[in-house]
Amino acid sequence: MDRAIADLLSRILLFIPQLGLSLFIFGAFWFASILSRKLILRFAHRVNLNIDILN
Repeated sequence: MDRAIADLLSRILLFIPQLGLSLFIFGAFWFASILSRKLILRFAHRVNLNIDILN
């Protein structure tokens, strides 16, 4: 019984870093997508202003 609990705990402890890493990667991609969307919208707004000035 104790061995089964220890085995389960070791598996959970081995799984936690992988879970944390995947969550960190997902969060980084999510943050980058929001940031890039804002930058793209700002850049597109400037391009539209430049096109309006040229016309």
